[in-house]
Amino acid sequence: MRGVLLAAALLAFAPLASAQTATNDILGPCADDAARLCASVAAGHGAKMKCLSEHEAELGPECKERMTAVKARMKELADEVENLCGGDGKRLCPDRTLGSGLLPCLAEHEKDLSQPCRDWLDAHRGHGGAAP
Repeated sequence: MRGVLLAAALLAFAPLASAQTATNDILGPCADDAARLCASVAAGHGAKMKCLSEHEAELGPECKERMTAVKARMKELADEVENLCGGDGKRLCPDRTLGSGLLPCLAEHEKDLSQPCRDWLDAHRGHGGAAP
């Protein structure tokens, strides 16, 4: 799940990207805040997003707006997974949770998934290189 949510977060940042660097492209209106507040944080696995969230009160208005949108989209994705794949997850991957390997586990059991869950996974494969 974490991979898909991270991909969604990265995709949400991409439309307003600047042309400075790959990291700045992904962070868009949060690039300056990330450089100022999270310079020591290595990029990858949502570390910059987590750092920005921890400094929410210090973010510029455009970055705050983007972070709010990204969080809302991540919640939507989590709700979709729960609604469409929750039963499959409990049945096939009882020891996994959102953010702790659920989606890769579901992908390993693709042939045993309900059709709605399989359709959701198929629709979200390959976004940002985070296929389950």
